[in-house]
Amino acid sequence: QPVTPGVVQVQLVKELLEDQLGKKLELKILGRCKFLAILDPNQTNEIDVQLKVSEGDGLVKVNASAKSGETTYFKFSASYQ
Repeated sequence: QPVTPGVVQVQLVKELLEDQLGKKLELKILGRCKFLAILDPNQTNEIDVQLKVSEGDGLVKVNASAKSGETTYFKFSASYQ
């Protein structure tokens, strides 16, 4: 049964953040990270990703989550540079 690995979900957030900010980023710190449901690409082909972004001290900090309908797939906080 196919699943979307957690590392791919973390990379998805990084790429969305890079696109939004218009610059390349490197993950420095992965804080709280919870994978709450299995993301099966055969059953869920669209997810809504929410990013709450702040910048300071040379870091881009983000709280990210992804949902589809009532299902939340992941939540995490991270710092990028």
